[in-house]
Amino acid sequence: MMIAKTGPAKKSILIEEHFRAPSDKVFKAWTKPSSLKKWFMAEQQVKVIDAGVDLHVGGAYFIEVLYPGYPPTTINGEFLEIVMYKFLGYTWLTPMLGDAITKVEVAFQDLGMGSKITLRHGEFDDVDTMQAHIDGWTGCLGELHGYLQTV
Repeated sequence: MMIAKTGPAKKSILIEEHFRAPSDKVFKAWTKPSSLKKWFMAEQQVKVIDAGVDLHVGGAYFIEVLYPGYPPTTINGEFLEIVMYKFLGYTWLTPMLGDAITKVEVAFQDLGMGSKITLRHGEFDDVDTMQAHIDGWTGCLGELHGYLQTV
């Protein structure tokens, strides 16, 4: 896994991760609610209790998570760009960000015996929030590896 802080103010993150699965399989795991429920944030004992994906430009998604000891929290947004099995661009709203809206871009690329994703997320208002998202994405991608081995 390669992680970098990018942008003029170093307030965005860039993560590259390789998988032993083809890019279309990774893309489907990223965009199907039933898959999201199995790998998203599972490493932190966080449970996805509901998810929805309306996969078209202008369509919405949501992921409702339950952190131990807290009420349910929703991560949601809107798809800005979709190139099937190749690229997703979407907004990201979560209570952790207050009223701020960040943008996530994920490129999916085949690499012979596997694939690579390149994830960009930002811009964040502060270093602590950015680090929390680096930690979250790192954990999620680790869980995605395990999930992809089961499907």
